Amino acid sequence: MPAIIARPRAFGEPTIRRGVPPGLVEGIDRMDSAGRRRTLRSIGRASESSGFEAACEAALRVVEGGRVPDDATVDVLARRIAGGGGGAGGADPSACDGFLEGAVTDGR
Repeated sequence: MPAIIARPRAFGEPTIRRGVPPGLVEGIDRMDSAGRRRTLRSIGRASESSGFEAACEAALRVVEGGRVPDDATVDVLARRIAGGGGGAGGADPSACDGFLEGAVTDGR
């Protein structure tokens, strides 16, 4: 279990921060304490089913979209990331990525 999940209040410690992607660290640093707790909790919960790296990548995508990660969003994205994306034979959910970034598309 990564230390950040076991000890979320220790996020400020350099050894804990090393295990988290730099962009995510910067995003978490900009959050208030409630947003930080919510983000770390969502990473921890998504890690259980998808692994820590996929959960961090998912949270990073949400943060890059200008939002505070939540359990449902991070879990769904982490499962997609851990599973290798859209996969053959199914719909490609990457068309929905614009919603995470606040982008507006014309449907093409």
